[in-house]
Amino acid sequence: MMFIMVGVLPPPPDTTPPSVRITYPENGDIISGAIIVSVEASDNISVVRVELYRNNALFAVDSETPYQFYWDTTADPDGTYTLVAKAYDSAGSVGVSSPISVSVVNTRDITPPDAYRWNTGSVKDGSHMITAKAYDKYGNTAETSIRVHVESMC
Repeated sequence: MMFIMVGVLPPPPDTTPPSVRITYPENGDIISGAIIVSVEASDNISVVRVELYRNNALFAVDSETPYQFYWDTTADPDGTYTLVAKAYDSAGSVGVSSPISVSVVNTRDITPPDAYRWNTGSVKDGSHMITAKAYDKYGNTAETSIRVHVESMC
């Protein structure tokens, strides 16, 4: 007599890691103040948690979608930071995002640009209104106007 066992086979093990990417900020962004780092993660079964790493150190963990992480950049020194997200599924598989690099700039240069010196040697005698406006790389501007009277010294 031969016995045949009929039953349900267990599902194959989940070996597919989740996919994950940081959607905000984007690579190369300049950020300041309080921001929300947003991450998209998906899996063929389910994502159980997403971890955010800042400069290779665990920064925060979120276990519910949407995966978002509050970052008050004013608590950190200005500079370049690398962000990476890791998504985990219930089988323990890990998906790792591509790293992004962001620049934190909270300390702003608020000093206006330097003054300009005017050579009056080629200017006709008489009254002139001079307006100067200067810009620096941080978007600061300085503007001034002055009325001058020029007389040649000859």
